Amino acid sequence: MKKDYEHMTVLLLEDQPLIAMDTEAILKQAGFGQIIHFASIVPAIDWLATHEPDLAVIEVTLQNEPRLALAQQLIGRNVPFLVYSGANRALVGDQTFQDAEWLSKPAETEMFEPAIRRVLGTS
Repeated sequence: MKKDYEHMTVLLLEDQPLIAMDTEAILKQAGFGQIIHFASIVPAIDWLATHEPDLAVIEVTLQNEPRLALAQQLIGRNVPFLVYSGANRALVGDQTFQDAEWLSKPAETEMFEPAIRRVLGTS
């Protein structure tokens, strides 16, 4: 997998520092060359104004944040995204997230590769 992803950039949205570090390590181990981490949606949206990630891994339960605005930007720009969340998919509510590839926290490292491949359409 490393060879496939070494030139790709991942937008990581995670507000819990330990989970962010762990997820970033998993992504680096998978071979992704650049991981851009944000703990809040607004800076991530600002970053998207001038950058184009190849993949996004996002937490959808950030409090008082415009999570739908971020998802709509990703979809509008054809950026594939993986929801990595401890939230129950059924309780999130918005169809945008219901239709997304979803990996529930905590997830084993081995679960990331197949989920990423499905999101990127390389499985």
